[in-house]
Amino acid sequence: MAAAGASGAGELAYGIREKSELVFDQTTGHSQGLAADESQGADLAQESSNPVGSLTMFNIKTSLALVDSREGPYSDRTDTSLIINVQPVIPITLSEDWRLLMRPVIPLINQPYRTFATAGSRRHKTLVDTGTDYTFGLGDIVFAAMLSPVSKEAEGFIGGLGPTFMFPTATDKILGRGKWSLGSAGFLGYSGKGWIAGIFPQHWWSVGGDPDRNDVSLTQAQYFAMLGLGNGWQIGMAPTITIDWLQKDPDNRWTVPVGLMLAKIVHVGKVPVKIAASAEYSVFRPRTIPSAEWNFWLQLTPILSF
Repeated sequence: MAAAGASGAGELAYGIREKSELVFDQTTGHSQGLAADESQGADLAQESSNPVGSLTMFNIKTSLALVDSREGPYSDRTDTSLIINVQPVIPITLSEDWRLLMRPVIPLINQPYRTFATAGSRRHKTLVDTGTDYTFGLGDIVFAAMLSPVSKEAEGFIGGLGPTFMFPTATDKILGRGKWSLGSAGFLGYSGKGWIAGIFPQHWWSVGGDPDRNDVSLTQAQYFAMLGLGNGWQIGMAPTITIDWLQKDPDNRWTVPVGLMLAKIVHVGKVPVKIAASAEYSVFRPRTIPSAEWNFWLQLTPILSF
């Protein structure tokens, strides 16, 4: 995510680029520079939570999901799925009033799948679950480009709109959908004093690809709220709702998680890095197809322009 409130490239409304001098106040006995650094850390944390701002960032998100189904053949045990999403956020300032946000997502996936064998007589064959195997590889790459008005105020509504694409880049059939898909992406939120909240939906329709694979009509909507705790700390949530509209059984269409996230801005040398960790639980999820009941993720975000 990137920052809002910039009037030009690399310039933030909160003055994050300004370096404070370490000045010892002989009257109070406190470091004025330390207080300024803490304030800048809090501002940078909030700016990094804004999907349509001016920060260039390199997100690396590692998710561990506990996967099963509520009913059916996948409900007897829980498997684990590991996803590493590489998510650069690249803002381009087009003018004093407009900014273009480019957001590719490159997934590396270690996906479980059940293996079965046939048993019984020729007339009465049955499938026997023989265990879980895994395949690892590249998933379908997603790319969104959103045009956003540059906010002139530190507080107020923020938003963006643009196209989104899903490419059939998966190295294994079970790691992707096998379709060229496109659609729209948008963001609407509010940035307040010490907090930010919003929703970032995307929807894709398939327009080509493997004719033997199912068509795609898929919605993902990340909703988030982050509250600053001071000194670069934040608490909040950022789950993603998924709706697979073409599932024949309506009970298999929705995945709705809730979660709790804690984040902190630290410095590695001179580079600010946001570290965030979250636990999410799906209060609604598919009935008979495998999905994540619990999802735990850790995200490291070097901030490359600030």
